[in-house]
Amino acid sequence: MRKVNQLLDDLEAIARLLLVQAGHLKALHAQAPLSLAERKRELERLAERLRALASEVYALEVEAKRPLEDNSAEALRRELGLFL
Repeated sequence: MRKVNQLLDDLEAIARLLLVQAGHLKALHAQAPLSLAERKRELERLAERLRALASEVYALEVEAKRPLEDNSAEALRRELGLFL
């Protein structure tokens, strides 16, 4: 099984690759606006899938942080400066 750091490095590399590819598509669209017109639905589906993946990654982060966070009433009072 691959190490967690390797998996996280892969996620970062893939995200950077997607950013570069999206930039290439934007440049192509700027040069030839009709070049992607036929692919609009496909682009919408890809964007939706990416939004879902981003949501999954965020949910994973929230779950991983949960044991590290102190959300007790006492901690919240300290955070808000409420000393009742």
